Amino acid sequence: MKKILWSLLLLAVCSDAMSQTTKINKDYIGRYGSSNGVCIFEDGKFFLYGYATMVFGNYKLDGSKIEFRPDRRDLFELYGNRNPQLEDGKTRWHFVGFERGNTFVKFDEDSVQRVFNVGANCFSSPFIHNHDKTVKAITLIEEKEGFDGNSYLNWQFTNADRNDFIVVYNEVKYENEDFFGMIEDGVLRLSNFGGESGYKKHQDDHEWDDIISMKREYENYQGNDQAVYANREFANFQMDSSRYTLDLSTNQYMVADTTINAEYHKDSPYQDDRILRKFDKMERKSASNKVLESNGIAHSTIFYTTCEEVENSYRYKSEYESEEYNLEDHGHLPILEPIPVPLVDEEEDKFWELVPFRLERENGLYLVQLRDENTETAIIIADTASLLLDDIRSVEYEIEDHGLPVVRLKLGEQSAEKFAELTKEYSGKYLAIIVDNMAISIPQINQPIADGNIQIGGNLSVEEAQNIVKALTPKK
Repeated sequence: MKKILWSLLLLAVCSDAMSQTTKINKDYIGRYGSSNGVCIFEDGKFFLYGYATMVFGNYKLDGSKIEFRPDRRDLFELYGNRNPQLEDGKTRWHFVGFERGNTFVKFDEDSVQRVFNVGANCFSSPFIHNHDKTVKAITLIEEKEGFDGNSYLNWQFTNADRNDFIVVYNEVKYENEDFFGMIEDGVLRLSNFGGESGYKKHQDDHEWDDIISMKREYENYQGNDQAVYANREFANFQMDSSRYTLDLSTNQYMVADTTINAEYHKDSPYQDDRILRKFDKMERKSASNKVLESNGIAHSTIFYTTCEEVENSYRYKSEYESEEYNLEDHGHLPILEPIPVPLVDEEEDKFWELVPFRLERENGLYLVQLRDENTETAIIIADTASLLLDDIRSVEYEIEDHGLPVVRLKLGEQSAEKFAELTKEYSGKYLAIIVDNMAISIPQINQPIADGNIQIGGNLSVEEAQNIVKALTPKK
């Protein structure tokens, strides 16, 4: 069975159809860009892709301009199940996607609570909240900062007899906002990504069939979001009904060999699809823009997590885990022997294979230049930082659904402004991220980043992510 990551689940949406006012020139159909870019399809669909970005949507022509409308899910989604294995009078809530937003929850007539504490970091998913009451009504609230003050969106759901829930927050990100573009001389220039140079069209694209297959897979999933199937560790899967039988006593779907090979779950708890629980999508009752009064917010939060108080922070613990988590037990980043930056083929886009390697630099972001040497390309990392990492508001890491850690930095206001200018000017170029004299990542700038958020991912280990956080956490 194919496991579906939450990130992909959140991308598959019920789209708003856009009728084309003019049939697009067939010469426009194809892929624009390399490691990031846009695919334009003949049926009025498009696919925006890049590092940690995969967005489908619809487009239409407006004169010489192409209007792109990305698919978007509902802001909040609620899925429920009647779980006879839970204790009577209690409910369980699995929160998905709430780490990066400013969100609140209200159970029945209880006080409003923040889902995560202000400045939360060092996340450890899944995020499971065990509530000691049955719940008949739940309100989910998003707070957004604006020039004219904060705005609020309140979504209300009601519940009859379910006691096990998955709650999803689909924050609208930059790549999910509408944008437009123009094609000239085989180059697609967009209003949001790609910079002034834009994306050049691929000729004789050997990967086009694979892209079409990915598009079909996405389209087949659309409309199948009325239920989620999750295992006992809350990893979700696409279920092949021919393999499963519903066990009425536990209200779970099981494959035939569930009672044997019990050690498999202990060894691979997040990949075990032999026992799944079905969570049905619940309809929203109402929505409003009711202002959230600060005196109505409880001091406690649903989840508390911070790198500075690991012992007091939330961490999900599988029933098979026996080892206590202790951040201080981990050592520092390994000191590697100085090595020359290897030669790489720019077209092969293998910069991620170079790291980590030692480089004597201050903590910061350094532009990477390309030098042609007899048709080969060597990368040169600048001597001075384009941006020093000395104005960090917060730094955290979390384990993504694919099991790899991602470090997220939130820059202070001044650095965020500099970073926005940097990413706008050098869109499409590469930056080396250097921490503790180690080049730990060489990501490509896929788009201007105006909010001061930096994500470091790739092939980091948990230990490396923890040490990056320790190195960059602002000292008090």
